[in-house]
Amino acid sequence: MSDSTAMDKSWMDLSNRSLPEYQQGVDQFIQFAFKDYNADKFLRCPFRKCKNNHFFDQNNIKEHLFIHGVQKDYKLWVYHG
Repeated sequence: MSDSTAMDKSWMDLSNRSLPEYQQGVDQFIQFAFKDYNADKFLRCPFRKCKNNHFFDQNNIKEHLFIHGVQKDYKLWVYHG
């Protein structure tokens, strides 16, 4: 999984964010996005309302994705890897 196109992104289409598949997908996304940064680095947030226009640290991005969901059409992670 060296690039974002090789990663499983099926979790992004799940409506039920309490499913383990969604939670694992968010965790994998966070690991991928922050692989070259520490947790306090501010990156673009792919939360469906932020739409990669707002910057947050790892914890806030993870919280946004768990609580509100991911931007469904962000399949090519151009801002995260």
